[in-house]
Amino acid sequence: MSMYAISLQPLISLLHNRSTAKQCWFADDATGAGPLEEVKQWWDDLREAGPPLGYYPNSKKCWLVVKPEKEGRAKEMFAGTGINITTEGRKHLGAALGSQSYLEKYVGSKVEDWVGEVTRLAELARSQPQASYAAFTFGLRRRWTYFMRTLPDIENLLQPLERAISDVLIPSLIGRNCSEAERDLVALPVRMGGLGLINPSDSADAEYSASIRVSAPLVSKIEAQSSETPEEAGVQRLVYATRKEKNDGLKEELEEVKAMLPDKTQRAVDLACEKGASNWLTVFLLKTWILISTSGNFVML
Repeated sequence: MSMYAISLQPLISLLHNRSTAKQCWFADDATGAGPLEEVKQWWDDLREAGPPLGYYPNSKKCWLVVKPEKEGRAKEMFAGTGINITTEGRKHLGAALGSQSYLEKYVGSKVEDWVGEVTRLAELARSQPQASYAAFTFGLRRRWTYFMRTLPDIENLLQPLERAISDVLIPSLIGRNCSEAERDLVALPVRMGGLGLINPSDSADAEYSASIRVSAPLVSKIEAQSSETPEEAGVQRLVYATRKEKNDGLKEELEEVKAMLPDKTQRAVDLACEKGASNWLTVFLLKTWILISTSGNFVML
């Protein structure tokens, strides 16, 4: 990836000098933004300068996302280029870019897939609870973490996923339904007496806010089209402050949850919070059953 980035730098610099459109690259995925005239100039320069430098734009795979009132003008300007034009939105680097209706449709389709995966995982949990738990914590839940960190206001869209976790997966893992307080408890990290079975609907807003905060220095550089990288020390300070804020919030949540639990359960939680008490839950299985998701299906090895 480092060599690829270095090889693309001459093209990126050339486009920066020729066009006033703002651009952002991730590997070979190029994005240009700005008024239609600037984006058109940027595209023309990319098609002209790209091939001699080993970059071949494919217009059929490109999408131009415009405001509804700009659609007619966009179709005139980009006629014959083969570029797709939409006013709704489009998937961008795994997230969604465009209107709120498109975001809801896109996230809704993903949530539907995740609910199906959680349901299938719950079926396996009846005979292999530890392996199913490991599959969820080490793999499955990370699929929606990216969405929570890149898309705003999706808490309600994640409700079906939370219902699948709380009403289907957790009962399969622990053998019974849990109360509201117990659900909040198992959502906490293992080091705090929980199981790490997060509630995506409750944590989405916090994940997005933390992502905005930590990525702010990089975003400012992109907006300014600066070739400089953010100061590493400053980024690390933001990461540390964000982690501390999250940890403090979890500690407060733990105390609130404990207050709603019976005394016997509270004592059990205190024991689970002791150092090393719950390490076995965070061990990745190597010599027993391992679950791997391939095309939405879980396979036993």
